[in-house]
Amino acid sequence: MHKRVFCQNLLNNALDKSIHTKRKNCLVRFLSDLMDYDTTLSITEIGKKLTSKSTVKSKIYAANTLVNNVKMADHIPLIYKGLAH
Repeated sequence: MHKRVFCQNLLNNALDKSIHTKRKNCLVRFLSDLMDYDTTLSITEIGKKLTSKSTVKSKIYAANTLVNNVKMADHIPLIYKGLAH
């Protein structure tokens, strides 16, 4: 819970209104769940590490959707810029 609040505050302060709220929430979910693990960042590993009641297949699909999201890829420079300041 604390990790999620930390990530949410960090991204809210860094990105403000430059990224859509749903994309920001999805990014918070993935970042907060991956903070505890020293894992390779393959789509399968990211999906397996998510905390959710859904099946592993659904979590892997969610990770695949995040990674392949074209609009999220367009926001990568904004995310890096926001986090750097």
